[in-house]
Amino acid sequence: EAIHELLGGRFMWGSDHPFMSWCDNVLDLIYTYQAEAEVLHALPAPVRASMACTAPEAWLHGAKVDTP
Repeated sequence: EAIHELLGGRFMWGSDHPFMSWCDNVLDLIYTYQAEAEVLHALPAPVRASMACTAPEAWLHGAKVDTP
């Protein structure tokens, strides 16, 4: 809850690469960092800016940052 409040209700993008990958006899979920980044870059510009810039700035600096 504290992080959600700090980020002003925003989401923050991050990658779990290489830990996001999983493969066994049933599932083949092998992802690359490039594939994960492509999802970020496919988002609408305002959402991408919030997730990749505004929210991380709020997290790092400990203050709410208004979306431009």
